[in-house]
This record gives sequence, structure tokens and C-alpha cells, in this order.
Amino acid sequence: MFALAASSRLAFRHHVAASLFTGLRCAVIRLLHVIAAVSLGAGVLDLSILLCANALGLMASYVVARHMPTSQLRLYILVPAILSNLALLLLYGVDQVSVFVACASLHMFLDACTLPAMGAIQRSIYPREQRGRIIGHVRMLFMCCGLIGALSIAELLVHVPQVHHYVLPAAGVLGLIATIHLWCMCAHAKQSEEYNSEQSSSTFIKSAAASPMQDKIFMSFLALVSMAEIAHMMLQPLLPAYLMSFGVETRSLAWFFVIIPGIAGVCTFRYWGRVIDRIGVQRTRGLGALLYACEPFILAVIPQLSQMTGLEPVCFVWMAAVLRGLGLGAVVLTWSVAPMNFSNKHNCAAYVGCNNFITGLRVCLAPIIGVGLFYCCPVPIILLLAAAFLSTAAIALCLNEMPESEPGVKSMQAKQLVHE
Repeated sequence: MFALAASSRLAFRHHVAASLFTGLRCAVIRLLHVIAAVSLGAGVLDLSILLCANALGLMASYVVARHMPTSQLRLYILVPAILSNLALLLLYGVDQVSVFVACASLHMFLDACTLPAMGAIQRSIYPREQRGRIIGHVRMLFMCCGLIGALSIAELLVHVPQVHHYVLPAAGVLGLIATIHLWCMCAHAKQSEEYNSEQSSSTFIKSAAASPMQDKIFMSFLALVSMAEIAHMMLQPLLPAYLMSFGVETRSLAWFFVIIPGIAGVCTFRYWGRVIDRIGVQRTRGLGALLYACEPFILAVIPQLSQMTGLEPVCFVWMAAVLRGLGLGAVVLTWSVAPMNFSNKHNCAAYVGCNNFITGLRVCLAPIIGVGLFYCCPVPIILLLAAAFLSTAAIALCLNEMPESEPGVKSMQAKQLVHE
């Protein structure tokens, strides 16, 4: 499927296997908030703690990355991965909200701490000119398992009482199996041709600074991405009530937020991977932000669109969900690939950690900004404001020339484009 060295192909197979098991595990993790609220009666404070645990884990991963020796990447995947999945096993038979929140928060915190080492390993395995397509392929399989699993578990939660006693420990077992494959992947990565032969120099990439926080090019990229992501994420607490005012039912909200975008994302992941390899993460992320901008704009003018066309308002709600799903692949893949493309092999983990840290800040700040705006102006105005910020970030990302690739990669991409 991909032109890789023998040891890299073996690592890729274990990466695919790990993604399949992790996707099934994440099908359960995505429903932690639903399980806590519906099955255990968790309140707003409990759900907020679960949300903050993941954000704090993302921010802590930067500290982990800064002190991570490149010779011990396997341990920095293995230890937090084992501990995070053991936390899920502790949830067997648990009905106390406080215990559930503590164990689930521990899982989400530790799981985020594996990301820097995982990013560094992927960078060492996959050559720059194929990285987007390979990770897009892996992400597509991961998302497929996650969607199928989430749909199945959502139905079980409705029809089987106390099923959370069993699905959460089962998710821990799946996570431990995935950890075994990740360990094998790391072992093969250690032997890969790219891992041993890649050379670094001062001209390797302009943005390969000793510290990502001192890298003006990378931080400029993250600033534009943060503008887009905050504009998108600040809407999430406001949308359920707004959508229900147009006749969107409770079950349909799950389709709007998860299922429709997820299906569209799965169908486009491999396409966006090829786009990244051709035009780079910056312009690809700009295209994703532009598609994301369509969602709040359409939702803001639903009454006018419905009056002009005679269609039911819910039709435009589904149209907005599809457009967001089409941009999902670009947003998710560039989030994963950007730190690899901006860094060299020695500081890749630090770049991944820095990206995670900024992401954690966005997760904490965006809902606060959204709720604050809610008390100041109507929701349609907030939606138009979000669309404006998303469009501005998209244009800046598409037009800004910020180098991210090694010498020789652009010429290789040009030859490949002509060949195709």
C-alpha cells in the first residue's frame, strides 16, 4: 500500500492494529459524559471535571515532552497507557459518582500524556512525503471502529440496564491490547531506516528550533489555528438549545454532533491525507477552517434560507453538519501531522507537547468565551461572529507562506503530482 522500509512496514501493521483496538475503546470513552449523566446521575460539576481532566492532560503532556529522552520513547508510551487503561478496569461495578469521576478523569489525563512519544515514533517511521496519507489511512480505520462501537454502545445503554459496569472495563482491556501493539510498533520503529538514517541540520526546517515556544513560525501557525478552533468550540455549549428551537429532537442531536460529521470525516480522511502531502498542513488546515465556517453561517441564517427556499429548517441543520464533517478530516489530520512536519526527529515530542498544551488552553477557554457572549448578544450574532473569525483564520492560513518541509520534499512532491 505504501512504499516503506521492511521494518517500517511491520511498525505500520502494529500501528493499524493498535488503532483498531483504540478506536473501539474510544467508542466507550466518547460516551463517558452520557454514562455519567444518564446512568449515575452526575451533575454539571462532575461533567466539568471530566472535561477539564483531558484538557489538563494535554497541557501536562508538554511538560512530559520537554523531559523525555528520545532513547526512552517506548516507556513514555507504555507507562501512561497501562495506567490509564487500568483506571478503566477499576470501574467494574462502580455506581458511586465520585469514584467514577475520579477513575475516568485519571484515564483521560494519563491517556493524553502518551501523545508526545507517539508523535515522535510516527515521525521516525513515516517519511515526510507519505506522512499525511499514511496517518489519514490509520485515522480512517480508527474513526470507523469508533463510530460503529459508539452506535452499538449507545443502543446498549438504552436497552440493557447497568451495562456500563461491563463496557468500561472491556474498554480497558481493549486499551491494554492496543498498548501491546504500540510496544511492538515502537520496537520496529527503533530499527527503521528512517529512524536511523535521517539527518538533522540547521537548514533541516526553518521552524526546527530548540524549543517550540521560541519557534515564531510554528507559534504563528498555532495562533491562527487557535483563532479558528476557539471560534468553533465556543459554539458547542450554545448549539443544543438553539437547534432544538428549530425542531431538532434529542436523538437527532447525537447525529448532528457525532454521527453525521463522523461519517463524512471517515469518507474524506484519506483524501485530506493526500492533500496534506501535496500542499502542506497550513493550507490544508485553512481549507478545513473554511468548511467549518460554513456551519455557523448556515445555522445563523436558517430562518432566511427556509423562507427563501421553502425547505424545512432541519434540512439546513443537516447541511451544516455535513459541511463540518467534510472539514473534519483536514482539522484532525493537520492537528496530528503539523508538529511532525515543523520539527526534526530530536524535538518532535516537544512540538507535539506544545501543540497539546495550546489545545488544552483552547478547550478550557472556548466554552467560557461562548457563555460570556451568550449573555451579551443573540445566538445568531455569535454564529456570524464565529463564521467571520473562522474565515479570517482560513484566509490567513491559505495565503501565509510558512515553510514546514525538509529540503528536497517540495521537488519530490512536484514530481509525484506530475506522475499522478
